[in-house]
Amino acid sequence: MSDIKQIPLNVMLPIFKLVHSASNDDYRPNLCGVNFDLLTGIGRATTGHYASEVNLGEEYTKEYGTMGVINIPKEACLYALKIKAKEHYKTLVEIHDKEIKIIGNSATVSFDLLTDISFPNIEEVTPKGNPVFTIGFNPEYLVELLKSMRENNKQTLAKLDFYGDHTTAIVVTVSGNKGLLMPMRVN
Repeated sequence: MSDIKQIPLNVMLPIFKLVHSASNDDYRPNLCGVNFDLLTGIGRATTGHYASEVNLGEEYTKEYGTMGVINIPKEACLYALKIKAKEHYKTLVEIHDKEIKIIGNSATVSFDLLTDISFPNIEEVTPKGNPVFTIGFNPEYLVELLKSMRENNKQTLAKLDFYGDHTTAIVVTVSGNKGLLMPMRVN
């Protein structure tokens, strides 16, 4: 990537939000940020335990697509997410070969891009074919359910047992606590 790209912050926000799926593990520095393909508009992040992917779509690729893959550091993402909504349309994200700048009305802040752009191939671990069945649920309900089942403020490991299409899932923690996750209709 040799040309400088300026992209409005409001276009880049879905990419920056992926920071919540980025690793905190210093032993895997390539996972401690958001991997962003400037040509396709696809951003990815993973902790190694779960992964998220966002596609900015055809509008992005027509307007801003350019060759290159970058790894945006967590600090840049978190900084961008703190900018007030009314400033999103006035703020630019400027991508250089080795840095990313966030240019607002009152300040320009620079962050060094992560040098290791290697990233696991999410496609290789994504299940192929048709799902056996589909269950829809509000992910916030799962988070709240797991919080209520947490013991001594420790991390709660759990499994989800699904018994069929549109049925309640049973959530069981390693220590044997049980909860139910009610389904929602998915059309």
